[in-house]
Amino acid sequence: MNKKRSIFQPFLSGGRGDKRAPDRNDRLIPMINVVFLLLTFFMVAGTIRATDAFSIKPPQAETEAPQAPNGWVLAVNEAGATALNEEEMPLSEAIASLKKAIQKTPGLHLQLKADGAVKADIILPLFKKLSDIGVQHLDIIVVRKRGA
Repeated sequence: MNKKRSIFQPFLSGGRGDKRAPDRNDRLIPMINVVFLLLTFFMVAGTIRATDAFSIKPPQAETEAPQAPNGWVLAVNEAGATALNEEEMPLSEAIASLKKAIQKTPGLHLQLKADGAVKADIILPLFKKLSDIGVQHLDIIVVRKRGA
């Protein structure tokens, strides 16, 4: 019945004796760590970019090409409204602004973000106008098909 204690007993039991009162914060610390790790993950993995002038659902494509850096963005919604670099404006103003920009910097990259439901009678004349003002690099933004 007489338990013999070792001189190392206080070190092995954490220095508090044999019995330790349960601490409610013991379960909270791992949860804080998990929340912090999730926050860090979403900060690193997330993408921050400017919103478009209006909602656009691009058409789907089989392949994906890299986007050109430092380009201009021309957005066209389903109704045919246009926005140049997130600023909504009539197509004639957008074409005039692009023409001035191309005169200053030849070889300008233009990205076309058009809604997938835009009719061909809106897009085809737009391609012609862009060609007429001297756009040489045109990237059409599409969404990759699921499973492709």
